[in-house]
Amino acid sequence: MGKKLRQSTETVFIDRETGEEVVNTTSKVFTEQVESTDHFFMTYIDFIAPWFNLKPEIAKTILIWLCKNAEFNTGKVSLTTQKRKDLATEIGITPQTLSNSLTALKKAKLIDGSNGEFQINPKIFWKGSQESRNALLKNATIVMTFGLEETKKDDREESIESFEQEKEF
Repeated sequence: MGKKLRQSTETVFIDRETGEEVVNTTSKVFTEQVESTDHFFMTYIDFIAPWFNLKPEIAKTILIWLCKNAEFNTGKVSLTTQKRKDLATEIGITPQTLSNSLTALKKAKLIDGSNGEFQINPKIFWKGSQESRNALLKNATIVMTFGLEETKKDDREESIESFEQEKEF
């Protein structure tokens, strides 16, 4: 982002043929680079989907749609009855499959809400300023479980611990 500065200069002269006063205005626009504390990170849903057990392609497609249509600085998405029908038609599923997929996204803690009013989890997906996200996160938390599999190294088993961070979203 940049700060725009405009400089205008007026020159007045007399036209020698007509004797009229002529005003010539010249404007220049300068853009000053402003450092931002906001950071943008691109998320590849295909790669994080397994972490949240998003196996059906439909759930990922719905999540992408929700992220695209989320309100700026709030992450809220309103799914009216008509929007649900349109979305289901657009991606070629039934309204029941859409409801099941929304339930799966809620169980994965990627969205929250009910009665057509949903919010994208701001810890994972965000569209807006960092300041707005931080304000929203003051009272929001999330449950995430990470685990690693046991591996064999030099014919002996080596156990890699799994750990869990628990907070509510």
